[in-house]
Amino acid sequence: MREIPEVLTLNDMSNFYNFSPNTILRERWEMKQVQQHKPKLGKDGFYYLKKRDSNGKEVTLKINSSGFGFSVPATHQGRKLTYRKALVEAWLDQHTEDLSPEERVSKIA
Repeated sequence: MREIPEVLTLNDMSNFYNFSPNTILRERWEMKQVQQHKPKLGKDGFYYLKKRDSNGKEVTLKINSSGFGFSVPATHQGRKLTYRKALVEAWLDQHTEDLSPEERVSKIA
């Protein structure tokens, strides 16, 4: 197996960590929309963005602000988005659970 580089492109994120580059780009777009105050803050504390789908209907999307692309800062190298390996692994450690699904069920029951 190859060694994971210190600076990861979106393609590297897909190969090493199975992150979808399209999802990361969508979450970054949603973060930009939130920073521009375009979505509305709902009563439940989540952001809701109104958008038109391909049929022309207006759809309301709930924004997931805990996603990788929303919460981890990226650096630009030319036109490429890159992420630091340390930041990626820190986010993974924070968002993964120690218990397997079977252990979680037995702990609750």
